[in-house]
Amino acid sequence: MARLLLNGALESSIPKNKIKIILDERIALLTAIENSKPGDIIVIFFENYQALIDIIKKFVDID
Repeated sequence: MARLLLNGALESSIPKNKIKIILDERIALLTAIENSKPGDIIVIFFENYQALIDIIKKFVDID
């Protein structure tokens, strides 16, 4: 999946130095949240749903 997304990003003229591939989904989500700005959308591909929900709950008020 990561390779497909990388290839698509490179084909759309996104500079390679602007792309980060982080395979650990927890670290990837934390990095995305920490680098996002208001209005940004974060898309997550995951295997361990609960670990990511726990991270998200630290940043937003959801039940």
